[in-house]
Amino acid sequence: MEDVSKREGRTVLFVSHNMAAIQNLCNRCILLNQGVLVDSGTTQDVIGTYLKGSQEASLRDLADRKDRKGNQAVSISGVHFSSPKNEKLSALHCGEDAVMNIHFKINESRLPGPLHVSVGIDDQYGQRVTYLSNEVTEQLFQNVKTGEALVQVELRKLPLKQGMYSYTLFSSVGGEIADWIQQAGSFYVEGGDFFGSGRLPDPSQGLFYVQHSFKLIQP
Repeated sequence: MEDVSKREGRTVLFVSHNMAAIQNLCNRCILLNQGVLVDSGTTQDVIGTYLKGSQEASLRDLADRKDRKGNQAVSISGVHFSSPKNEKLSALHCGEDAVMNIHFKINESRLPGPLHVSVGIDDQYGQRVTYLSNEVTEQLFQNVKTGEALVQVELRKLPLKQGMYSYTLFSSVGGEIADWIQQAGSFYVEGGDFFGSGRLPDPSQGLFYVQHSFKLIQP
């Protein structure tokens, strides 16, 4: 796209929610919300406006969110984070265990199939960092009863580096979308001693940490 705009002298209109791609490809931006102009200017300034709006939307009570999709056979009513000992957390810590607690309302007396729940986690620029799903772990929920329900997602030795993250929540029943809320909330990760060595990697090096070790072999 850069070659087309610079070498051929054409104007390229790039439409995306991926802030990392926009930051790399564009020098000016406009921000639209349902067809209405919200902001225009340099890429950095408009991305700032977008991120601020996304964060404000994520702070609203999930029960009040009208921009959700799905048949509402089940609905997501709230999220909170806790330690494995059920102590509420205001922030997560790199290298430590945590639990994401997703509160549901089961609105049908009998669900027509298993309940699938997934979480997409994005960095502050909207770049997808990781995806959590009880389908890929083969833990679909069967025979779910009507009423309140809590889904707990165990996050072991959190590998995310320090920073702000947002998450999208998705659920389906029997293959049909039940409730889908984009930018449902956000959380902050504090820096931590992920490797247990007392040394922290340069935060500019990548998005997450990988447990690893080195071995030297000589003849």
